[in-house]
Amino acid sequence: MLGELIQFHSIEELPDSPVTLGTTLWNPTGTWRSVRPVHVTRLSPCMLGCPAGNPIESFIRKIEEGDVDGALALIREENPLPAICGRVCFHPCEEACNRASMDASVAIHELERWVADRGKWRPTVPEKETGKSVAVVGSGPAGLTAAYHLRRLGHAVTVFEKEKELGGLLRYGIPAYRLPKDVLDREIGFLREMEIIFRTETTLSESDFEKEGFQAVLFAVGAQRFRDPRLVHQEGEGAWKALEFLKKVNEGEIKGLKGKVVVIGGGNAAIDAARCALRLGGQVTVAYRRMREDMPAFDEEVAAAEAEGISFVFLAVPQSVKRDGKGEVTGVGFARAKAGSLDASGRHKITVDPHDTFSIEADTVILATGEEPDEIPWQVDYKPEATRCETDRPGVFVAGDVVGSQRTVAYAIGWGKRAAVAIDAFLAGKEAELEKITLPGGEGISMRAYRGEVTIPEGEAVSFEEVNDFYFPDVKRAAPRRLPMAQSVSGFKEVVKGLSKPQALREAGRCFHCGDCVMCDNCLIFCPDIAITRKEDASGYDVDLDHCKGCGICARECPRGAIIMVEERV
Repeated sequence: MLGELIQFHSIEELPDSPVTLGTTLWNPTGTWRSVRPVHVTRLSPCMLGCPAGNPIESFIRKIEEGDVDGALALIREENPLPAICGRVCFHPCEEACNRASMDASVAIHELERWVADRGKWRPTVPEKETGKSVAVVGSGPAGLTAAYHLRRLGHAVTVFEKEKELGGLLRYGIPAYRLPKDVLDREIGFLREMEIIFRTETTLSESDFEKEGFQAVLFAVGAQRFRDPRLVHQEGEGAWKALEFLKKVNEGEIKGLKGKVVVIGGGNAAIDAARCALRLGGQVTVAYRRMREDMPAFDEEVAAAEAEGISFVFLAVPQSVKRDGKGEVTGVGFARAKAGSLDASGRHKITVDPHDTFSIEADTVILATGEEPDEIPWQVDYKPEATRCETDRPGVFVAGDVVGSQRTVAYAIGWGKRAAVAIDAFLAGKEAELEKITLPGGEGISMRAYRGEVTIPEGEAVSFEEVNDFYFPDVKRAAPRRLPMAQSVSGFKEVVKGLSKPQALREAGRCFHCGDCVMCDNCLIFCPDIAITRKEDASGYDVDLDHCKGCGICARECPRGAIIMVEERV
């Protein structure tokens, strides 16, 4: 008798729904199956989009769990400068975020900043020393990152900086309204606690390298050489190079500007210089040779400049700085350009008519026409497109703007990590094998994978089509608090004030957690064969393959793409 037979004599006696009163364990159905479900951990697209290789999905889950210190620890496993990145990074991770296909991407950089400003976790001196010593030339984001990871790997590290203070362009190129200097000092302070040695106002000569017993040296000297547009009457008072101007502003040497200011260029240095000039009292116009959509500056920075009242003139090719008989600046002469088809970089080609000219009045001109990588003072050869940071000279490495075409803080951090791996492998007499720790299809590498603490999942990142957005309610993206406009443009206080705690927690809850099982039990609940059960230690799920038919309902109902259907093979 397989089950008790029950007879019903009227419709009122029928149950509300058909039920099985006996067991179905006697009827294995696994032989019907051609595919089976497998719970997996997959890559999230945000992490692939991060050049610094931040473990984004993981640290956001820590925020949701209320573990701010744990979230910060996860970030600092890869990135020593989260308070800086959270403020100045152009956050390509958010462009890759699957949530953007539903409503708006998660405010990842704001969450990173929130964690960094509140978390208490900090790195410590390594337990084991290797006895090897490394010199790092340059204290920008690439140099600081390399120094941090080399120190964590047990090497003695000395950082050489030619300026009076540490930070490179973080200190001298980014205005305080975007990156307060106390935030920069705090991040560098963590590195000091790790017993990294910093030597300012000095450089490293080849003789010093050998005399002081360094086994390797990294040049992370940045891109600070002025790309000269060679305008007529360019030289003289009243015409500034952008980085020189920004450095003087950051050092407090320029107290104010009077009259009209014309900034020539369309990159981030141009926008920073323009917004600084506005705060110093100037009436500012930015002139760019191409279209608005062609500007290499970050869109949100350009939008902020426009909101502050800065004017923009496009398709304006600079020709000369106009001066009066006393040599004082009176304006800038331009030739008009016309926009054509797109070039290989995705920007409009332009044609210039030298006879169609115009002028813009100016009392000050700021030339933000680009920078080139500084020259390495030693005789070494390297390829800018290299991925391993090596040069033709054993023990000499390069990183940052010297080798990377993307000159941003996040990319510099990524290059610093690559350099640390290359140097550590060199000192150990082995191959770096970067391909084993590089995120597939992404820019970043994983230091945790390099140390053997995690394994990088194989395959492509979870797509939006694989996310079951039914389970995610519409929640508006959090907008960070900002200074009122009148206060913003009247000084150099930080403009963006970040998220409040309720905002941060709500924003963390918007994350899909693509590719990572969060034990929501959907697969268990929806399995028609009751073939899925929780593991006893709550570390995941077991699938009873004797009864799983391979219907795929569990995979379809998984909100995060963390279940895949695998073809059965005989």
